[in-house]
Amino acid sequence: MSLATLMSQIASGEIRVPRFQREFVWERKRIQTLLDSMVKEYPIGTIFLWEAPAEFNHLLRVLDELNQPKIDLSKSYTFILDGQQRLTSLYAVVKGLNIEDENYNKIVVDLAHSDPNKLPFQYRTANNTRWVSIKDLLDAEIFTIYNQLPSDEYKRNFETFRSLLMNYPFSIVKVTGMDMENAIEIFERINRQGRRLSRYDLMTANVLTTNFDLREKTEEDVVEPLSKTFGAISEATIPQALALVIEGKTEYTTQMNLKTEDVQENWEKTVQSFKNAVKFAQNTLGVRRIDFLPYDGILPVLAYYFAYANTDSVISSDHRIKLEQWFWRTIFSERYSGASQTRMTEDAA
Repeated sequence: MSLATLMSQIASGEIRVPRFQREFVWERKRIQTLLDSMVKEYPIGTIFLWEAPAEFNHLLRVLDELNQPKIDLSKSYTFILDGQQRLTSLYAVVKGLNIEDENYNKIVVDLAHSDPNKLPFQYRTANNTRWVSIKDLLDAEIFTIYNQLPSDEYKRNFETFRSLLMNYPFSIVKVTGMDMENAIEIFERINRQGRRLSRYDLMTANVLTTNFDLREKTEEDVVEPLSKTFGAISEATIPQALALVIEGKTEYTTQMNLKTEDVQENWEKTVQSFKNAVKFAQNTLGVRRIDFLPYDGILPVLAYYFAYANTDSVISSDHRIKLEQWFWRTIFSERYSGASQTRMTEDAA
């Protein structure tokens, strides 16, 4: 796709940023380098898009800064799963937006540029003679500025920079006609740039509200407290524990279908049950640190026991023996070495 096509689809709202993406615009120095790569016709990485069914529109992030149309919950949109910083940064520059007190209309091209060791793109106020903003360079109504340029050299440079940016060929991988699990599996495998999109990212986005951020709550209530006495647990075990406590199942589809209100209602119970599971692992099973636990999935299943029994400790010696037997059998049989979430559901039952 060309820059013009991508910018048009973002402006119309057809292409949107999902909620699990946080920082969506680069600092200006990186944007200047990106523009320089484009005019030098360097590769800037592949953009990964997912044309998602309308049922996943709750995962879209409302970005008033981009002035996109209001989200229509009945309409299908295309999610930016990788490359969102490149696209939204370029969009901010092309539209000359002001975002978080940063004026992207002040990213300009130097029409007198001749030094290959220096970036032709700078941050300063445009004067429409030597310094022209990217917004005006790429605008459809260019002739007011173009005709007033002081020299033929400036006009040639204007045309060259405009053509190289407008016609830069973006490499796009777009997945259509797939459900979320299969689409994300593809992106997990082929994404090799930046932070990989994880299923945990989608899970946290699915239940995100202005008053409840599962990622932050997990860090504050579970990961950080336990890191001092047990070590760094996998944050992905918390959605598994939540799914078990709420639904009695922990497969990925169950996690993704959890309702925000159910997660919030069962949050404190799940956190306490998870901590009880860690205490049992330390004091009874001899797992003093997370490094000695062969499978992360053991903790959510133990947490389910404490949540289901509504207790802070093992109810009886018979229960303790059965839990110990399950623990050692699970380890020595390597039960969670494959298809672990399905087996976790079976064990919880």
